[in-house]
Amino acid sequence: IASLSQAITPASGNKVLVLAQLTISGSAYNDGQPNVILFRDTTKIGYGTSGSSRIAVSIGVPAFSGAFHASVADNVSIHYLDDPSADGSTAFTYKIGLAIRGGQSGTAYINRPPTDSNSSEHSRASSSITVMEIKQ
Repeated sequence: IASLSQAITPASGNKVLVLAQLTISGSAYNDGQPNVILFRDTTKIGYGTSGSSRIAVSIGVPAFSGAFHASVADNVSIHYLDDPSADGSTAFTYKIGLAIRGGQSGTAYINRPPTDSNSSEHSRASSSITVMEIKQ
């Protein structure tokens, strides 16, 4: 998600606190649902453990069902303290990625519900990512 990325060049030995807030929805209960993944550059960070057929993600978005979920999106957040082994001269880019649950096809929507009708029953929201250097 290009708009949900942020670069930082922390001083040597410092950590980076990543705060991300997303408004996200998926297409339908029977389709694959979106899962959120946090990256530092191309490295997946801040995720759970995988086991057997389960995938490791930062946030598993709940499955949607019924007409109610057609008009709402879920608000999810990530708070992760990263130790990128900073040397003071390297920029790191933190970004949010999406994966579809179960290897199925599906559509993920950011900042809007699956049904984006021009109606007061439907809303639009915002998402953000903030990175802060934590001095050690």
